[in-house]
Amino acid sequence: MLTKSFITIVLTAGVLLPLAADYYCKYCGDKFSNPDAGRYGLCLHSGNKKHTVISCQRGHFACEQCGDRFSDPTAVRYGHCLRSSNHKHTLSGGSGSGTRYVCRFCGDEIPDSSVRFGYCLRGPGSKHMLAGEVTRSRQYFCMFCGEEFSNPSSVRYGVCLGSQDKKHVLSSCVSRSNLFCRFCGERFSNPTAVRFGICLHSKDKKHQLP
Repeated sequence: MLTKSFITIVLTAGVLLPLAADYYCKYCGDKFSNPDAGRYGLCLHSGNKKHTVISCQRGHFACEQCGDRFSDPTAVRYGHCLRSSNHKHTLSGGSGSGTRYVCRFCGDEIPDSSVRFGYCLRGPGSKHMLAGEVTRSRQYFCMFCGEEFSNPSSVRYGVCLGSQDKKHVLSSCVSRSNLFCRFCGERFSNPTAVRFGICLHSKDKKHQLP
């Protein structure tokens, strides 16, 4: 018999819907009841000792840099990442219902752990980085300015008013119903709201989607 942890869809009024995701720190894998709970406590695995919250489906954990999969989110603290500069794993967000991932910088669709290979036209060091899984119902947003894209590859074009280099970068958020600041957990009803207000937990005082 399947347990709740392994069920990824529910039937509501004849429509298949994804279950709500949980919130975790991308550096240490600690679980939170809501995104703003990440403001408190120390993270021993991040550079600034602060948690950075992502949303991902229970049982679907992968390193955003090398694609390694974990059965438990806290496993992100251990092991050796072959793609990151400090050789530490970091969790990628996602819905947990797809079989392919999308690159945060160029929008390319990548199967499983193939993030380690290939050439990214926009990423630092020409490396891909995961921004969650690809699903039919997924929506795509820029993590800095909240601009919404109908296609993930559209992240390559246009000018971003929120990033330092004016380039868009894909967020791991998968729908308008669950948008929040990765640093302070403030929720947004509209993705472009990430451009406004002051975040007391980020270095530059700006909000940013996961």
